[in-house]
Amino acid sequence: MGPKRKRERDDGDVEPDENDNEQNGTPEGSSLSSSKVVHAIVPFSIEYLHPGQKGKPKKKKATKKRNSNGPATPTTPTATLNPFSKEGFDVPIVVKPVARWEGLKPYKNFMIGEESFGVNQHVYVNHSDAPQGTDLSDMDMHDFWVAKVLEIRALDAQHVYVRVVWYYWPDELPNGRSYYHGKNELVASNHMEVIDAMTVTGRAHVQHWQENDEEEEVSGFFWRQKYHMLLRQLSKVREHCICKRSHNPDNLMIGCNNPDCKKWLHEECIIEDVLRKTYRRLVLKEPVTEATSPPNVKGSSGANGTKEPWEGMFQAKIKNKDKIATAVITDLREDGGENKEESKGEDTSGDDEEGKEKHPKTWKEDIVCLVCHEKVQ
Repeated sequence: MGPKRKRERDDGDVEPDENDNEQNGTPEGSSLSSSKVVHAIVPFSIEYLHPGQKGKPKKKKATKKRNSNGPATPTTPTATLNPFSKEGFDVPIVVKPVARWEGLKPYKNFMIGEESFGVNQHVYVNHSDAPQGTDLSDMDMHDFWVAKVLEIRALDAQHVYVRVVWYYWPDELPNGRSYYHGKNELVASNHMEVIDAMTVTGRAHVQHWQENDEEEEVSGFFWRQKYHMLLRQLSKVREHCICKRSHNPDNLMIGCNNPDCKKWLHEECIIEDVLRKTYRRLVLKEPVTEATSPPNVKGSSGANGTKEPWEGMFQAKIKNKDKIATAVITDLREDGGENKEESKGEDTSGDDEEGKEKHPKTWKEDIVCLVCHEKVQ
């Protein structure tokens, strides 16, 4: 979802906080020029009170670019409005220079053109040098930063400042993206910064995915994990399946409906289990029970860099029709194998949608839970 406007000159109007005793009304003034929009210098910096930090804080230049070089020790810590305080991510901070920041008038929202942005809302922040008039509506939102508005203060319409807490794209983390990070996944943090209001590009919609809620569906941008900037630590995410690995929401998972199990199984782990059993039964002529050896602990075939023996001989995929999941197995061998009769399950070679003239031997099999070995209904 992209902003509806172009990155042109807009009014930096703000709406005063209702609790402010000063005169209500929006500051009057002209709009910012395009050079200030792109290269605006913010005269404020945030410093963190970190008990483990020793020595004097390093002075930093005020730039638009996010700086996560580490904590500094403030002289007068102030309470923060960090949305992750209940999770132990709240940190005392000071906005410097203190007197200048506290001297600015607080507001509950600000206007960019005809769009209003308020405290506790999520926003896109443009950190590029996009020229004036660039149409942002068709741009990839992954090219923007995402933040949550914590505080708004202004001197006048030309000087509106927003204290935000950043969300990270997984690629921006110190160790980069992990296998479980989805395409639209963000990582919450306690990394705060004061930015120029004119760098805000549009409203963002970010969902907090509660992984323990089995019924919650994820759509659009979301977060489930938190990054502690001072400690450079990531919170843990839920583990699933027999492989004890986390779930990438871009991929399929199958739930076991055995009330004594109820484990979630990765699609790739199920497929690996099906292929291993098929290979042992049809090629090695071994008796196969449901309680065979578990899939690779990495959760995927050949995860250790070696080729699995069934590769090029069999392939499998999961079909989920009418909320009933089955495994569809295809024999890729030229002769279809000498023991077609040993393949179990429903023969689907006649209605396989992929083949037109020649149909490799294809059949369906029930999915068995990798943990309790019961049939998944």
